[in-house]
Amino acid sequence: MTYYDFINFIESKVTFPFSLSLKNRKQFGFYYYKYSMDFIKECIDAGVKTYFRYDANGLPTQESVNEFLHKIGGILHKRTTTPVHQSINYIQAIGQRKYRDWNKETAKRMLEGYIDTLSLYKCWNKEKINKELRENVVKITREARDWDEWIDKIYELNLEAARDDWRRIQPPMAVNEY
Repeated sequence: MTYYDFINFIESKVTFPFSLSLKNRKQFGFYYYKYSMDFIKECIDAGVKTYFRYDANGLPTQESVNEFLHKIGGILHKRTTTPVHQSINYIQAIGQRKYRDWNKETAKRMLEGYIDTLSLYKCWNKEKINKELRENVVKITREARDWDEWIDKIYELNLEAARDDWRRIQPPMAVNEY
């Protein structure tokens, strides 16, 4: 499928009297080169089904078409991210709303460090890690009073996970008596 066939396909989904603006064409051009056609079609169909609302004549409303065009990038992105990274993004969103001094990069590094600890030291699989993030870390993010408390709690979680494994690996040291 050529780029122009692809744009025509999208415009057929948007339907008359609407058409894609130059900005939207560029946006979809980026998607055309980044994702496979089957994947884009699947996401477009999902977006149409989710966001299109129809008027009395059976045509989509302008607001719903605009919302669809605004959301399609997020649909494509979300469907390509792993569940663990979706959980990280969810935790980040909670933190950004709750704490005005939330540092996205620091939080991401701390969460990824915790994930590495769980996968390397505890040998947890992705499903168990995702469950831990969704249940425990989300709860911590909601209950912490401020950014500093959140950092301290995540740091403690990380240390605790590594410490538990260290005890399992390391035999107790003998005390030398002189």
